[in-house]
Amino acid sequence: MSTVPAKVSPRVAAQLARLGVAAGEPHPVALVSPFFAPERGTALHRYLDGDFIPRFLNDAAAGRLSDPAADDWWLGDRFSDHDDRLVLRLPVHRTFYLVCCEAVCDQLGQPALDPSRIRSAGFVIRRIGGEAERRGSRRETRRRERGALALAIKERFGGRSAKEFQAESERLEIAAFERSLTAASYEQAWVLEEGEPFGWQAAGAPARDPDLGRRACLNGVLRRGPLPPAYSGEETHPLHPVAARDANGRRHTLLFGFLPLGGQALARGNPFDAAAEADAVEADRAAHPWPFGLAGRPKADWRESDALQVSGGRPSPPFFVLLETLVNRYRLGEARGERTDPLNAGLAEAARGLRFVDDSAPPIAAVPRASKGGAVFVSPDASSEGRSDALDGVIQLAWSSPFNLFEYLESCFAAGEGNPLTGWLASERRRIDDAGGLAAAGTLAQLPAHPADGTGTLVLSLYVDAEDGREWRTLLGERLLGQARRTGAEIPIPKFRQEPEDLFQVIPFLRVADDRGRERVVWGGPAVRSEPFRVAAPFDPDASRPVLIQMPSLSDLKRGMAKGTAMLIPPDTQGLLDTLKLNKGAGPDLADGPPPDSQAAAALGVQWICSFSIPIVTLVAMILLMIIVSLLNIVFFWLPWVRICLPFPKVK
Repeated sequence: MSTVPAKVSPRVAAQLARLGVAAGEPHPVALVSPFFAPERGTALHRYLDGDFIPRFLNDAAAGRLSDPAADDWWLGDRFSDHDDRLVLRLPVHRTFYLVCCEAVCDQLGQPALDPSRIRSAGFVIRRIGGEAERRGSRRETRRRERGALALAIKERFGGRSAKEFQAESERLEIAAFERSLTAASYEQAWVLEEGEPFGWQAAGAPARDPDLGRRACLNGVLRRGPLPPAYSGEETHPLHPVAARDANGRRHTLLFGFLPLGGQALARGNPFDAAAEADAVEADRAAHPWPFGLAGRPKADWRESDALQVSGGRPSPPFFVLLETLVNRYRLGEARGERTDPLNAGLAEAARGLRFVDDSAPPIAAVPRASKGGAVFVSPDASSEGRSDALDGVIQLAWSSPFNLFEYLESCFAAGEGNPLTGWLASERRRIDDAGGLAAAGTLAQLPAHPADGTGTLVLSLYVDAEDGREWRTLLGERLLGQARRTGAEIPIPKFRQEPEDLFQVIPFLRVADDRGRERVVWGGPAVRSEPFRVAAPFDPDASRPVLIQMPSLSDLKRGMAKGTAMLIPPDTQGLLDTLKLNKGAGPDLADGPPPDSQAAAALGVQWICSFSIPIVTLVAMILLMIIVSLLNIVFFWLPWVRICLPFPKVK
């Protein structure tokens, strides 16, 4: 590209005007398809070895670059389950891609752009989806949002009037539909904020510089100056200029760069949509028996028999499942120093409201139902005949309560490794599994006694009412969502996924300078974008390439000393290994104490280094693999897809 002098003759100015160039302004610059693939847009080149950049440069210098659409992989790598779009493999598949376009002066004949005029060049990757995917995404998003409305409104507005309920329902539905349209109508850019990935965000048509620190005005003109220390804006990848000549000897300025197909970002805020959260809560409720869940009672009607959950220390099946959830999943009552899990606050408060009582002793009083809590417990199913209209509650019998459920769990966890409840839950779970489930296991064993009362079993009872059941179902759902959101915020989300809307495209851009020291950003138009593509999953069998592993010959097994793989073993670990009596088989006699010489070596702090024969280790791994595959074939019937053995000639 050259700049036209500000002072030119009228005749020259007229000629420049016919070419669309004004005096004193730089020639307009454009990005076009490479000369060897004029209708392809930004070309995608595939390579199956790590020396792809030298190969590309050699091909460019020798004039061997050709349209990628003429290669077999262009038609063969279209194995997506969603459509017949091109699928790009990952570096883990030992496959690499380069993108290539061409920079020209946008005037008659489109001469090659002078590389010295290029300040920088690069490309961005946009997540675009297709029209079919967008329509499907809108329908699916709206369907799932509508499915979540009932749950959201019930939890937040269940106590309001029918008119308010209907108004809130319409408002939430309209908002959900607008979100689905917004999310599905615009292509997305992978955004960085101060060097940290922010994820896919809505982006319009490329116009300004992707680097927020370089933007100076709205018309695309950029001033040279100091840039912020940390990059913010749309993620860019560099393009490098290289000169090439076509078959006619004409010079071209190509721009090429490596196409990275990795990257990830942490979720900002809540990483889940409302419909997916509602599905998770419903699945968890379906896993907990009534009254703490909905399993076994789809109509959710309360019965008097539901009140007694622990009778004489023996828990009911629903209460056993609740204990497993509270102890094994949420560790309710466990404290690390002075800290407890803040997500357990709601469950802890509800657990304090469930009190163990000795209902085998005479009741201590007859009190109104409103008096539930404190040092007494009111049985929800042992009411007197009287009724207190002033308190609007049933007069019921009450017993003294030594401790509540949270105090019981807290004291068990305070025992540390000797927690009696975790051992009891594990032993009962083994018995239940051996019996074929809770229904077939019969009466459960008595709970262990409160640790402060010494060893033994619990002889107390525990009652709940319908209000308790509703509270626990709500709290368990909230606790599940809290755990999921906290975990989801810590899970890196891959940049390239394999959903129907995950369709991507490369868009190149160029920064060029004029004689006044200013930069202009030039974007590739719609015709210069790359072929839309999808990205394969890491373990996609259609994307994987064969890996050749040479198995040892039987004659190699006893050659030389055991060397190759060496393990440095500490003294205590070596002492443990010496206890193994492999000739005893897998049983109680497998480890019956280390030999005296091993104990002496461990006392001296002598560590060991053990070497293994690589051929034997390889053969053992192969044999074990085939044994496991054959065993699991009984369940999965996958043997025809696991191994294919064909005669194979020797490689030169």
